[in-house]
Amino acid sequence: MKAIINPERLVSVPFNKTQCGVDFYINTGESKDICGVLTEHKAFKTDFFSFYFFRRANGYLLLNFRKVELRDGMVLLLSPHQQQEWHVNEVELDYTFLIFREDFMRTFIADKFFVYRLLYYYQTDTPPYLFAEPEELTEYMRLLKKIKQELQHPVVDTYNLIVSVLYYLLVIINRAYAQTYRLPVEVPKNNYAFKFKDLLEKHIRTTQRVQEYADMLRISRITLNNSVMAQFG
Repeated sequence: MKAIINPERLVSVPFNKTQCGVDFYINTGESKDICGVLTEHKAFKTDFFSFYFFRRANGYLLLNFRKVELRDGMVLLLSPHQQQEWHVNEVELDYTFLIFREDFMRTFIADKFFVYRLLYYYQTDTPPYLFAEPEELTEYMRLLKKIKQELQHPVVDTYNLIVSVLYYLLVIINRAYAQTYRLPVEVPKNNYAFKFKDLLEKHIRTTQRVQEYADMLRISRITLNNSVMAQFG
């Protein structure tokens, strides 16, 4: 007997290397390659970053119940574990996508809090998108094409090259995002705030008290509070 699936249920969609046809937790391609996946489930969340570079867009996205109108020329930057509900005509969409898991880069990049420092990572004060100028979009597409070529024809140093290209892409998008919303691109004041955020993601279901996180970090509650305020305002 076929199981009955509740269409209102929030579905968790993990990164599946087999279905993506890749050897790494990263992939890029065109909208025609995945047509139908955005509206396959009424509401879902993923365990990976999803970037969409729209050439032609329609409809809107409910992201954690916040409405995002989709427009031509938009670069949509979605973080993991956010509830997504797409109200679009997928056949009419034209975009290039980039999906990757955060841990894809961790064995290569020493700074394991790198993604936390990205200004669009889990951002709520500013929108999860920006609009790219033609020359910016051309550069983004060039880098995504390089990643795709390496995925299709991997060699011994493919991983290192892909991570390098991805790192560069994320940084220049971060600069553009900062410029768009007039945000300061500063050297982080400390790592306690990022470590706290990392611990929250791992333990929030079982640990809610601030003192417990301060104990994990071996600092006082006052130091933790000051660090978070200094870093995130």
